[in-house]
Amino acid sequence: MVVRNMISKNPDRARKINHTLKHLLSENDSEALDLVKKERAVLIGMFGKPAFADFERAVEKYDFQKALVFLKNNSRTGTSQT
Repeated sequence: MVVRNMISKNPDRARKINHTLKHLLSENDSEALDLVKKERAVLIGMFGKPAFADFERAVEKYDFQKALVFLKNNSRTGTSQT
């Protein structure tokens, strides 16, 4: 799968996106929405397509706390759950 290959070839990028999103979401920063749109392919690889749709919907509704919990519990980047 192309998207998973993106993560396996560049796990540092996926971890950086994960870390940045956690920060933006915890700060209720609307730039999180821009990052989600920009890094859509990587995020689909992190969550899987169906789960990404739920995450994206939460961000688009500015439900950043829900999106943050989802990010911490569902990403496949190999990052810690902190």
